[in-house]
Amino acid sequence: MELPLSISRPSKKKPKNLESTFYQALKRNQKKHRPDVHFTRLESWASQGVPDLVVCSETGRFSFWELKTTSGNAVALSPHQISWLTQHKHAPAFVLVRTSSDEIHVYAAAQAVELRERGLMVEPLSSFKTPFDWSSLFGLTIAV
Repeated sequence: MELPLSISRPSKKKPKNLESTFYQALKRNQKKHRPDVHFTRLESWASQGVPDLVVCSETGRFSFWELKTTSGNAVALSPHQISWLTQHKHAPAFVLVRTSSDEIHVYAAAQAVELRERGLMVEPLSSFKTPFDWSSLFGLTIAV
């Protein structure tokens, strides 16, 4: 049976995963600005709370990045993520939050509890507006 022209079928496209889009932008710009740095994306099922990315610098030092996107003030960190970040607050571990207004805010692991409670009201280590200064962002968060 054919559908009349005035009736369209619902789209089967899934909405884009904004965290995935954020990761792709980071990866694309890392290749341009810090080609000797290596990103390893971790699967969330492997171990709850472990950040999304393990980043290895040119000198072999590691840092950990939790990627978040938000369209409001809230930053949705899970209890497992908060626990991991709090336990590793002395390590080079960060929460990178990309907003719907196209800003990136960088927070230290030690700010995880406050970030969950107060969201973007928490003072970040640094903020970047579009067009992003990728070199500065990577320089801030990649252990050298």
